[in-house]
Amino acid sequence: MDKPKHISVLLDECIENLNIKPDGIYVDGTLGLGGHSEQILKRLRMNGLVNSGLDIIHHLDREIERESDVIPVAVKDGYVQESRSSVASTRQFEALRKFVKRKLRSAGQEILKGTMGTKPYKQGNQTACDFCPYHAVCGFDSRTAGYGYRRLKGMKPEEIWAEIDQEREDETDGSDMD
Repeated sequence: MDKPKHISVLLDECIENLNIKPDGIYVDGTLGLGGHSEQILKRLRMNGLVNSGLDIIHHLDREIERESDVIPVAVKDGYVQESRSSVASTRQFEALRKFVKRKLRSAGQEILKGTMGTKPYKQGNQTACDFCPYHAVCGFDSRTAGYGYRRLKGMKPEEIWAEIDQEREDETDGSDMD
């Protein structure tokens, strides 16, 4: 017996107009036959960085075969396809943790010394001020002399990891502050 089929004529338009939010509840009236559920899952898929260990990936998505519906990972023949995934090794996660800790410590020291300036970032049309609830308090105004945005450059993942590794190597005191 043939599997029932529903051909969606306006699938993209339907999904776009649902205005899908992570905290929403959605019901696919086609019972999954029109592809709506699959598209909703794709829109709700988590982004970010996942540990590249296959055992960890299978704990996060027990049903992954090729491309995960829930995490940004693709696999083929039992191997993670790194070019199609957002993954990092355990060693990279540790280096990232230490990098962030150093940055936070440095920023905290600048704040305590009173040398931390108001320098929000700008990347494309987006700025840190777009998300900041303290805009009225900080007094930052790009039209005021001496104020300006830090321009963030776009970097490929391998460039970011190289910079993290280089900063770690550049530490001259040799002490591990973690």
